[in-house]
Amino acid sequence: MSGLYPSEEGVSEVVGELMLLFITVTLFAILTLTVYALMSRPPGQPILDVSASVCDNTLIIQHLGGDSVPYGDLSLIIDGREYGASGSDANGNGAWDAGEAITVSLPAQASSRMAIYDKATGSLLETFTVGGL
Repeated sequence: MSGLYPSEEGVSEVVGELMLLFITVTLFAILTLTVYALMSRPPGQPILDVSASVCDNTLIIQHLGGDSVPYGDLSLIIDGREYGASGSDANGNGAWDAGEAITVSLPAQASSRMAIYDKATGSLLETFTVGGL
C-alpha cells in the first residue's frame, strides 16, 4: 500500500460515473445537432397537378391538386419569355391553391412549350405543351 491513499476501492466507481456522464453529454450534443440540422433545411419542392388549355390566345392553367404556391413565387416561362402569374385567388390567401386558375395573355405567334418555376425553391414544377396556339 504505497501512494497517497491507502485504499483505491472507490476509483472504479468514480471512473464509471464519469464515463456515464461523458456518454450522456455526447448523445445529447448529437441529438441537438441533428434536430438543428433538420429545422434549418430549406423548404421542399412543392408538388402539384395542373392542366392547361388555350382559349382565344389566353392560356388558362388550372391547379387540380397538391401543394399551395404563393403567386409571388411562381414564374411562367413561355417560349423563353417570363410571365408573371396572376390568378383567381378565391380564398384571398395570396397563394395558388387547388381549384384556382392562372390566366396569361399570349401573343398570337406563341408556341406550345411552357414551364412553371417556383422561384422560392428554384425548382421546375411542371412542363407541358398546349396545342392550338
